[in-house]
Amino acid sequence: MNGALSLPWGKRRYDGAAQAVVLLGEIRQRVKNDPALNPDAIADGLCRQLAVGALEPDEELDAKLT
Repeated sequence: MNGALSLPWGKRRYDGAAQAVVLLGEIRQRVKNDPALNPDAIADGLCRQLAVGALEPDEELDAKLT
């Protein structure tokens, strides 16, 4: 698992699963702490870059996570 992702704050590379997990933590932290970021737009952009289908909202899970 290697690659690079374009994010609103810059391009980030990851090499291997461990770095991908760190990158996901960074994305989560930035989205939680910057109200100017649109989490849905970031998720859609990541899905496009990773060539995975769009994520369907899960209201029950969202309620548990907030």
